[in-house]
Amino acid sequence: MAINTLTFEILKQLNTKQKICLCLGYPDMCVNPQLFKHTHEYNEVPNADKIKKFHGWDGPIYKSTDIFTKELGFKEVEYADIEKHEGSETIFDLNFFINWKKKYDFIIDAGTAEHCFNLGQVFDNIRRGVNSNGGIIIHVNPLNWLNHGFWNINPTAYFDFYNKAYQLKKAGVNLRFIAGNHDYWLLDFMKEKIMNETYFDDTTFSLKGKNFYITHGDGLLSWDYGYRILKKIIRSPFFTWCFRLLHPTIGYSIAKKVSRTENHPEHSEQLKEKIRNELTKFASGHFEKGFDYMVCGHYHLNE
Repeated sequence: MAINTLTFEILKQLNTKQKICLCLGYPDMCVNPQLFKHTHEYNEVPNADKIKKFHGWDGPIYKSTDIFTKELGFKEVEYADIEKHEGSETIFDLNFFINWKKKYDFIIDAGTAEHCFNLGQVFDNIRRGVNSNGGIIIHVNPLNWLNHGFWNINPTAYFDFYNKAYQLKKAGVNLRFIAGNHDYWLLDFMKEKIMNETYFDDTTFSLKGKNFYITHGDGLLSWDYGYRILKKIIRSPFFTWCFRLLHPTIGYSIAKKVSRTENHPEHSEQLKEKIRNELTKFASGHFEKGFDYMVCGHYHLNE
């Protein structure tokens, strides 16, 4: 995280004299030294070479507190982080509600929020942490620095799919999405922005005189009692509410262990045949009800 020349110039235009400032994290000062009035009083920080290499910066790196107080005129500067880095930080986690013991004239985020999961809570904390006549400065990374933040939830994860689907929808293609066992908690973005219709259970439709029964397929097998019970539990509003109370890092770790996506055993031919027979029986029941086709996924039979 860093404060660059542009952010510094914006700060210089504000009334920062004798104000109290809180920085979220300890920002590196990648600022044109020609803008400083007290350059002769500063020494570079001990790890300046490492910081320059990380930011691709070829200017000097001075101590942040010196720049805040001597160049910008802040009366007091505090730093907050989730763990100690420079030794002077107040420790708290922005992902959770913060009961501020004091309020600040300015809160500066020079690249911390992008590494937090609960962004709504982060910005609510910042909003409540400033005085009623205070200010908030947020300087985040440019969009071409992908994957810098959100190491589990990042903006590139499903970009190709969302982009293509959205373009198809704009072109007039009617997109319909059937949620499966990995899609229990779809919210408004998928339902309203990407898809024309979203189904959380089996659905049917008719096309050119043919009747279709569409199912994701999870829970259809006669012996899958445990999963059908689990499905009702984890799709319940109460369970969803409880799970949201967990920190996203914890929730992600639990989901990863439960899903065992790296460890799917190969089905034996005997099991595959047993599954085929079950699905054929299930489909036959719908054919007797007047359906011409059944489309089913989930079982990874490669057919």
